[in-house]
Amino acid sequence: MARINLSPWRAELRKKRERRILQGGIAASIGVVLTLILCEQYLNAALTRQKQRNQYINEASLALNRHIQSLQAVDAARKNLLGKIAAIRQLQQQRLQPAHLLEALARTAAEDIQLTQIVQNGQTLKISGIAASNTSVSRYIKRLEASPWLDTPLLDIIESAHENKTLPPRGKRFTLNISLSDAPGGARSTP
Repeated sequence: MARINLSPWRAELRKKRERRILQGGIAASIGVVLTLILCEQYLNAALTRQKQRNQYINEASLALNRHIQSLQAVDAARKNLLGKIAAIRQLQQQRLQPAHLLEALARTAAEDIQLTQIVQNGQTLKISGIAASNTSVSRYIKRLEASPWLDTPLLDIIESAHENKTLPPRGKRFTLNISLSDAPGGARSTP
């Protein structure tokens, strides 16, 4: 039998396998490197897009905050103006109140009643006076109740005034409290 030396052929086959393995490893390494480069580029692009979105959101948020502050300033100015308007309306309503009050007191006064003191505290009026009798005081209270500018008269004190020589012999000293109305029938007074 003939002896065939297969060593060179096996060596050459081994070298081919080693080259294929080496070429496969190099190709895989290049593929991994290319994949990593592509992934890095994709992630950098995504990061850049997200930074742009975040910057847009921050700018929009700052613009909204400035808008909210301007709206709050407008709202504060509006509330201030509404307060001033309410104060002006109240002053307008109360402007003629003293004249109406004096007219109402003059219209309700009777001949047998003498008013000695009138004190106003806010919307309450305290009237002190001297009357000829209890009946005179009662009629005076009914006249006050009939006035559109005066509400709910309440008799506080009624007493005899014998000590004072200037009073009629059967004179009565009285004090009553009465509330003031803004306008007759709840209507607003106009100039």
